[in-house]
Amino acid sequence: MFYSTSVLLLVFAFLHCFASKADEVNYKHAFSAQVGINGASGYGSSFGFQALPPDLSYAYKLFDDNTYILSTSFFYDNIGVKAGGLDFNYRIGQRLDVGYQISKTAIYTTIGLAKMMMKGNLANSTSLVYGFGMEREVSKRWSVMSELNFQDVKSYKIVNLSAGFIYAFNL
Repeated sequence: MFYSTSVLLLVFAFLHCFASKADEVNYKHAFSAQVGINGASGYGSSFGFQALPPDLSYAYKLFDDNTYILSTSFFYDNIGVKAGGLDFNYRIGQRLDVGYQISKTAIYTTIGLAKMMMKGNLANSTSLVYGFGMEREVSKRWSVMSELNFQDVKSYKIVNLSAGFIYAFNL
C-alpha cells in the first residue's frame, strides 16, 4: 500500500510541474524521495542499502530570505535493518530544518521526533532524530540532496545516509 502511495505522490509532482506557472520562484512546498544506506550500531551491528519503498517527505518552508532557511517536514524513512534480534522496519516523524544558503547550495541541520516501527511484537519507540544535510538546486523546481541523520532507539544508534531529489511547488 505504501508503495502505491509513493508512486501517486511522484505522479502528482510530475503533473504539477507541467500545470503550474514556470516563473514562480519562492516555492513553499516540497516533496522529496531518497534512497540510502541504513544501519544500526549497538549490541551487534548491521548495515544495508534500502531503495524500495524510497524514503519520502513533505516539507513546508516557514522562512526563506535567500540566505537563511527554516522549514518543517513530515517524513517516512524505510530503515529495513536487523540487529541483535531486533528488526528496525521504518520510521515516521516530523522535524525542523535550519539552513544557510549560498548561491544554489544550502547546508542545513535537522532535529525532530520519529516513531521507529519494528516488526514482530516488539514495542515501537519514539525518540529524537538529528543530523545534517546539503541540497543543490538544479532548476527552479528540482534539487538534489544528501543527508546523514541519527536516531537512538533502545540501545542502538540508527544511522541513515540518503541521497535523492526534491520537487518544489506552490499550491
